[in-house]
Amino acid sequence: MPVHEYRMTERKDDRLWGGRFEREPNARFDAFQRSFAFDRRLLPYEIAVDRAWAKALEPIGIFTAAEVKQMLGALDKIEKRAKADSAWLEKVGADAEDVHHFVEKALVEELGPLGWKLHTGRSRNELVATDFRLFVIDAAAQIRNALEAILNAFLQQAKANRNVPMAGMTHMQHAQPILLSHFLLAMRKPSRATSLDCSMHRRARTPVPMGSGALAGNSFAIDRGAIARELGFSRCTGNSLDAVSDRDFALDYLFALTGIATHLSRLAEDFVLFSSRNFLT
Repeated sequence: MPVHEYRMTERKDDRLWGGRFEREPNARFDAFQRSFAFDRRLLPYEIAVDRAWAKALEPIGIFTAAEVKQMLGALDKIEKRAKADSAWLEKVGADAEDVHHFVEKALVEELGPLGWKLHTGRSRNELVATDFRLFVIDAAAQIRNALEAILNAFLQQAKANRNVPMAGMTHMQHAQPILLSHFLLAMRKPSRATSLDCSMHRRARTPVPMGSGALAGNSFAIDRGAIARELGFSRCTGNSLDAVSDRDFALDYLFALTGIATHLSRLAEDFVLFSSRNFLT
């Protein structure tokens, strides 16, 4: 009998963990461990991963084509409503443990027990690892675009002031005459190198963790390559345990931001000095 023909049963509650516990968790601890208030920013990426996972469940017989269509329609509706209806987002999110729980609650609200079926064969460990990668990739792209705009402004000013002289300073003392264009291009070079660090986080260079399970892989014949392509990745992670625990990509991104902040701080300090009385006279 195909998997999807088994009758779905109701769960006793909508918790994603602790189903075997007889008592509710401590109220203060339960409030402490909820993260939807800040990980709600991962919602667009969570929904994108859910779409890819729903499509991947059909070829292995977990979803029918009709169920995939229902699921994709519900996810589209949730995404649009979350953007347009802040009151609904707050209402459903008030009882959500995290962004994964929020989407599942919204799906069950829309589809009934079918909403729970999407979680078949996957773990929140791989979900958050994938969501977070997508978030960092987009954040890096935004920073890179903004930085490129600044760098292009430097270049245009350098071209427009190619032969304008200025005092070259060392240890806050006049040293040698240089060109303004030389000064501007000095800022462009290190900042551009740091910008390239940000570009390393593009999806094509980052493996997708989905299919890694909680830590030991997936027992279904899930097509990880199809999920990677659906989400814009070029490859899959090679080790499931590393995939769900790795956050080096975020550390690399933070390192790049530190370099960018250092260069911008140096530039800001130069502009402060140039605006002072000693430099204006």
